[in-house]
Amino acid sequence: MSHPGHMAEVPCSAGKFFSAFTCKDCPTGYFQSQVGNSTCPPCLAGEVTLKNGSSECTRCELGEFSANGACHGCDSGLFTDTRGSTECRVCPSEKIANPQSTACENPPWITAADCTVSQYLDDRKNQSEWSCEACREGISCADKHLTLSNLKSAAVLFGWARCPSTDVEKCPFSAACLGASNPALYGKYKGDPARLNHNESCNEAYQGFLCGACAPGFSHIPGDLSGKCDRCPEPGANSAVAAVGMLLAVLGIFVYIRMTLSDGGSKDTADGIKSIGLSFVQIISLLATFPVPWARMFTTLFQIGGAVTVLGQHFVNLKCMLPSYSEAEVFYSSRIAWALLPPLLSGACVLTWVLIHGFFGWGMGRPFRDKLRTTIAALLYLIWAGLCSEVFALFACRDLCGEYRLRADVEELCFEGRHWNYAVFLGVPMLLVYVIGFPVGALVAVWRLHRRAELKNKPLDECAGHQTWGGIYSSFREETWWWEGTVAARKVVVASIGVFGANLGRMQVHVTLILVFLIILLTAMVKPYANVMLHWLEIGSLSALYATLWSASVFLTYPHCERQGESIAWCEFIAILVGSTDIVVTLLVITLFLRAKGGAKCLDARFAVRTRARAVSVSVGRGVTDLFDRMRGQEVVLARRQTRIRANTVDATDGSVQHPDNPLEGIEMAVLDAAGAPRRKFERHETGDGETFFVEEGTEES
Repeated sequence: MSHPGHMAEVPCSAGKFFSAFTCKDCPTGYFQSQVGNSTCPPCLAGEVTLKNGSSECTRCELGEFSANGACHGCDSGLFTDTRGSTECRVCPSEKIANPQSTACENPPWITAADCTVSQYLDDRKNQSEWSCEACREGISCADKHLTLSNLKSAAVLFGWARCPSTDVEKCPFSAACLGASNPALYGKYKGDPARLNHNESCNEAYQGFLCGACAPGFSHIPGDLSGKCDRCPEPGANSAVAAVGMLLAVLGIFVYIRMTLSDGGSKDTADGIKSIGLSFVQIISLLATFPVPWARMFTTLFQIGGAVTVLGQHFVNLKCMLPSYSEAEVFYSSRIAWALLPPLLSGACVLTWVLIHGFFGWGMGRPFRDKLRTTIAALLYLIWAGLCSEVFALFACRDLCGEYRLRADVEELCFEGRHWNYAVFLGVPMLLVYVIGFPVGALVAVWRLHRRAELKNKPLDECAGHQTWGGIYSSFREETWWWEGTVAARKVVVASIGVFGANLGRMQVHVTLILVFLIILLTAMVKPYANVMLHWLEIGSLSALYATLWSASVFLTYPHCERQGESIAWCEFIAILVGSTDIVVTLLVITLFLRAKGGAKCLDARFAVRTRARAVSVSVGRGVTDLFDRMRGQEVVLARRQTRIRANTVDATDGSVQHPDNPLEGIEMAVLDAAGAPRRKFERHETGDGETFFVEEGTEES
């Protein structure tokens, strides 16, 4: 239809729109599917027109995206997996886009997704050389996307802590450090905290570097170097224990000195028993320096042994008594006390003997000097093993986070600052004078005493100095007088392994086991003791020490004989069995010592137990001896019997040859020699175990 004066309107076809009295093509990105329209609507998102004047929109193909009304291919590494996309997407982690950019696929190289929960991806090299590596100690690799580049941000396992350098280190006490679940520590602590995932932090009662210090109100158990912190006892209770411990220490020293002076350096069996027993207790107490989670029974034994050898220190919790002091300050203070202890003890001995002699009006001649020297030597021998361990502790450092730190306090850097001053000006002199000087000086004194006896052709017990040094060699055979030097050496070695061998791990116990085995073997071969009973007592005490060390390997696997906080019955049985063996050896030493010192007569008179106990002990002892003699031949059996008869007759010195009820008393026996000597009369006697012997009339033995 047209109007006068105007151009007729012409209906526009699809793809066009009417404008300014004419039909025009829809531009790119617009379309018109109908005829006779004056506009072109835009294409929907993800759709485009391939040319101007399009009657419809089309969607972009896979691998393409729409922008500015046109389709564009995805850039390298991007993809679209649907038609009509407006943008390209990034492939998920560990995937790459295919060459057509239409989908994601696994790459031809190894990715973090290919690694297990105990591995991480080492992506330092070219992609074709990437590999899965075992997760580093102390790090949780449970995150499937863990690579070397983000390894430092990975979670730390329970029992480990992060160093200032972002590396990780095993904590001195595993339960002190909380972290991610750690299968290696499952079931080893009460409540089984290693199974849970914790934030990286210190457990209750712990604080500081690697959670190695105890929080206020907590302290390490004296004698227990496992690193565990327990709540401090009440101040009054701790002070009371300290007072009682000091009182018992003074009383024990008095008894010990009295027994030493009563020996007078003589060849007394009791002196050998005392030496063996003291060495056993000293070495047992040194085992407390091993970082072993001992069962409670052993920590108690170590505390008792430590109280004997270090004058009660293991019973007193010094850190709890000095709460304002740091672990290092308490440690250094105790080193100063140990350094002063030998001269203070010596001075106390001098003052005590001067007062005693002055009070009773005794002279200050040779008896005074002998008593003084003997007392000082005995006290230094008593504390020497513990003194060695305390000196070594001053040099005991461990490598933590690439730095050497003091084992007693991991907050303290070794050989820097005040530790350097204490190590050089206190530790080195103590090492030279106490650890090395004391035993070397004693051995030189004994050697000079033997030398002087040879030059003067006099018995040792008649030479000056025998009363002082006789306790060192009187228990041994003359040709093995030096054996006490090997006993001192074993104490030094055990103390050094306990202090410096912490970095050996389980090998620390195994190395000491080999050492004790070699000592047992050497003792059995050399047989240094003059008395057979002392020889077997030494072998027995060393065997008990070996069993104690063997049990330590069990406690390393099952700390404190617990699994998931529950007690392990068979482990507790081993602890009781071995601990009881140590107690039996100690009681046996005490019993034998009392009997050797004449205590048996007192017990016999009061309790009337001598006959049966002696019969059993003699029968068992002789049975074992006879068994070994038969293995060596009939001549040895006869020689042993003659020796035994003589010991009960002419060699008897204790008045035990008394048989008033013998019905054969008075039988005469005559012996006529070639010169016609007068007849000699003998009396027939019979011992308690049925052996017959004869004693000549008119002699002391009759």
